Amino acid sequence: MRITIADVAARAGVSKTTVSRVLNGRGELDDDTAARVRAVIDELGYVPSARAVGLARGRTRIVGMLVPSLIWPWMGEVVQGAVDVVESGGYGLLLFTCNQGAQSMRQFAAQVSAKSFDGLLVIEPEGTLDYITQLPGRGLPVVLIDDRGSRRVFPSVATTNRAGGAAAAGHLLELGRTRPLVVTGSRRFGCTRDRMAGFADTYAANGLPLPPNWSSRGTSPSSVAAARSSGCSPTACTSTPSSPTTTCPPAAPCGPCGRPADRCPTTSPSSGSTTCRTRCTPTRR
Repeated sequence: MRITIADVAARAGVSKTTVSRVLNGRGELDDDTAARVRAVIDELGYVPSARAVGLARGRTRIVGMLVPSLIWPWMGEVVQGAVDVVESGGYGLLLFTCNQGAQSMRQFAAQVSAKSFDGLLVIEPEGTLDYITQLPGRGLPVVLIDDRGSRRVFPSVATTNRAGGAAAAGHLLELGRTRPLVVTGSRRFGCTRDRMAGFADTYAANGLPLPPNWSSRGTSPSSVAAARSSGCSPTACTSTPSSPTTTCPPAAPCGPCGRPADRCPTTSPSSGSTTCRTRCTPTRR
């Protein structure tokens, strides 16, 4: 039989209000009375409802976290980082996904309405930002992780997207890759646009402005094929984290000079004949 607050009050000879004050640390209480109530709580093994305590205190000591899915390659690390910080502060984490689409969001919205958590961390599931943007106005603190839409309605923690794109470009330039193809995710996301900007700026800074067909959206093999059909012949392929990873093997060396094919001059200085440039074949990594 479940022990209730009424059982504790009856055994301690006090009112339920007094027991509630002891549990929540509110109000002025005689030390002996408070000690007697705590002793009865221990004796009976009473466990107060977390929800009831939260309502009484005006806070739940729970942080909600909304993510699109748990199967994204990097999602586990982000969630673990949040758990480490939340639990070190004496809070708990309540995790929500959008695996079931609209049904998942209805369930999440019900928990928001019930005030089941004190604050919210969000990795934006696609199509939810308008709803999430309303929550701070309803009194729920929100922090967006990786501000995809570049909206500043509430605090956000952004990843180093532009720097990451620049680093990828720098790596390919060090390998002598002068005609890259970047496979991207949706360009409506700020993270995709930032990565592409960092990549393009790095090539431009090295005197290699990129042509219009330097990037393609979609799964890697089909994107590379589509780019080639439009006249692109990349010597290297890379991708953003939101798309499948593509790499290209090194180009074969040029016979006449022995340098990588993409580093050879396009024409021979003596005869003006065009040197061979090896096209790469995309492979999954």
